[in-house]
Amino acid sequence: MPDNLIAEYEKNLDASYRDSLTGLPNYGFFAFCLEKFIQEAIDGNKILTLALLSIDGFTEINRRQGIMRADMILSRTGKIISESIGQNDLPGRLHSDNFAIAFPDCMHGDIIEIIDRIKGRVSYEISSDVTLSAGLAEAPLQASTP
Repeated sequence: MPDNLIAEYEKNLDASYRDSLTGLPNYGFFAFCLEKFIQEAIDGNKILTLALLSIDGFTEINRRQGIMRADMILSRTGKIISESIGQNDLPGRLHSDNFAIAFPDCMHGDIIEIIDRIKGRVSYEISSDVTLSAGLAEAPLQASTP
């Protein structure tokens, strides 16, 4: 994660860039970086891949198993995501049970392997009842703005 972007974000907002529950960058910081990453991809004639991940049935988990269990699932999922990606990749918690990962200039097949590994670890390390759905989009091929 680029230290200069962290410093700029925290200086301008006088706030942390991290989500307190997951330890991942928060929505604001992720959106701030995504804009810059997309522009870098366009300027450098490269590809930026965005992965969106969501915990399946999270509202039901929260309702049936309680807030403590739901928060543990969110916290552990954030840790798994963070541990599973490369140093140049940027994870973030968007809101509730939705996460994102920006993969600058990374091969599509590698990204699918990473996402599959994350999904497998979540089901294995948290519970086989906890699953993730994921989707990918590429900039600037499919979008040129966040």
